[in-house]
Amino acid sequence: MEIYYLAEPKRKKDSRDAGNKARNDVEKICQQNQLLPVFPYNVDTNRKNKLKLWFELHQALHKVPKDKLLLIQYPLPLGYNLFLPGILKKYRVILLIHDLLDLRSGLDTTKEISLINQAHFIISHNQKMSDLLITNGVAKQKLFNLELFDYLRKDDSYQFNHPNDPYCLCFAGNLRKSQFIYHFAPEVAQLGVNLYGNNFDQTKKLPPKVVYHGAFPTEEIQEQLNGRFGLLWDGPSPLSCQGKDGNYLKYNNPHKVSMYLSAEMPVIVWSGAAIADFVQKKHVGLALDSLNDLPDIISRLTPKEYQTLCQNAAKVGQKAAQGGFLTSQLKAIVKQVQA
Repeated sequence: MEIYYLAEPKRKKDSRDAGNKARNDVEKICQQNQLLPVFPYNVDTNRKNKLKLWFELHQALHKVPKDKLLLIQYPLPLGYNLFLPGILKKYRVILLIHDLLDLRSGLDTTKEISLINQAHFIISHNQKMSDLLITNGVAKQKLFNLELFDYLRKDDSYQFNHPNDPYCLCFAGNLRKSQFIYHFAPEVAQLGVNLYGNNFDQTKKLPPKVVYHGAFPTEEIQEQLNGRFGLLWDGPSPLSCQGKDGNYLKYNNPHKVSMYLSAEMPVIVWSGAAIADFVQKKHVGLALDSLNDLPDIISRLTPKEYQTLCQNAAKVGQKAAQGGFLTSQLKAIVKQVQA
C-alpha cells in the first residue's frame, strides 16, 4: 500500500539538538520503507507570510491522492501547525507524535488532544500516553504504540564495550534542566558519572568522580559515550523526578533512552517514568525510585545479571538502530487498513 510522508527541511548535520535527530531518523526510516516523499516546507519562505506558506503547502499536498495514507510528524515545523486542522480534514493522516506540547508545558491538554483526534491513525509513544489520549476521547483503534523511538547509527560496524567502562553512569542531555547532576550523594558519585551535553554550568563544582566531557553532534555522540549504564533522570533532585519535566516523563518516551540502547548500553530510569514499563518488560535496565538507592542495587547486581542486561540492550538497540520500531507500527497500520 502506498503511503506518503511530509519530507522535512534539511537540518544541520552537526546539530547537537536531539530533537532534530529523532525527526531526521523518521524520515530515513520512511525512505527505507519506500514511503513517497512530499516536499511542502520551504525553509527560505518568510514564516510570517501565512498566505504564502499555505499556498506552498497546498500545492505540495495536491499530489497526494485522497484515498492514500499521509504520515506527518507532530508537531509540524515552526510556522506550520496552524494548517494542521485543514490537512486532517482533507487527508487520511497517520500522525506520529514526537511531543504533546501542552502536556509538556503543564497546560490543559483538551484542545491539543482534540486536534490530534482528527487523524485517522496516531502513533503514540507508549501505553501510558495512549491511555491519556483515550481518557480524553481518542478512539482506541486509532492508536498504535511505538514502544521506543528508533535511533539510527552512523556506523553500524562500531563495537561497543560498555561492560569494561570504569564508571558506572553515563548521562547525556540538556544539562541546564538537569540540575540534579550537581547534587549526587557521595556514595552515588563514587560509582563514577560521565556527563555529556549542552549548557553545562562552569561556575558550579561537580562532586568527585563526576566528569563533564563536553557536547557532541547527535550523529557522533554514541561513539563518545562511556559508562556501564545510561541514565534517564530529570529535574533538580536526585531523589525523584519532579516538576513539569518529571510529570512529562510519566507519559513520553525520552529519545536519550533510544540513544543509550542503540549504543548497546543498559539503562537506569526513574521508576515513575512511562518508559520504565518497557525497560522492565524487555529486561534492558533498572528502574529506581531514587538515585540514592543506586549503590545498594549495584552492589547486589551479579555479573551474570549485568551480562543479561547488556545482551538484551544490544538486541533491542539493534532493532532501534535499524528503524524497526517505527517500521513495525507502519506495517500494523497497513494491516488494519487492508483487513
